[in-house]
Amino acid sequence: MANGESGPEWERADGGDALSGSGSNTESQSGTSSRRARVRRWFASHTPSLLSSRSLLVAVVLAFTGLVLVGTVPLLGSVPYVGLLGIALGTFVHGLVANRSRYVEAGLAGACAGAGSILVGYLLVVIVGDGTRLVAAGFLTGALAGLAGHYFGRDLRDGLTGEVA
Repeated sequence: MANGESGPEWERADGGDALSGSGSNTESQSGTSSRRARVRRWFASHTPSLLSSRSLLVAVVLAFTGLVLVGTVPLLGSVPYVGLLGIALGTFVHGLVANRSRYVEAGLAGACAGAGSILVGYLLVVIVGDGTRLVAAGFLTGALAGLAGHYFGRDLRDGLTGEVA
């Protein structure tokens, strides 16, 4: 780096990449390592904002809680696909209380809850038969329900916290 600035910890002083051990011996190695260093810097600066493990854990707990709570309502529990409503409700609450948009966490939480619900509900089919399509469908629909719930939770939060004109 120029003017004595210190770069990220994976860069060496000669411009090489400390993680891969490459130095700047030739023109092509220098170009490759600088591109690799730029990609790593970009990824390192954007990754913390992309996924938060604490927020993911909260979203998973809320999605499973919503799934269980909606499933235990006496007349509502026997309605097919009502678990998706529970997943959406859980991620709705997550979107409502989260201080930032957490769509990745909400989608993953919904997907885990949807696939988990299918695994528990159709365990024999999954074990004995070919249940991969069934689990994949639960994964996909759970992710969509999680994303929709988070979207509407964020929308309500923005409406409640925005200025009235």
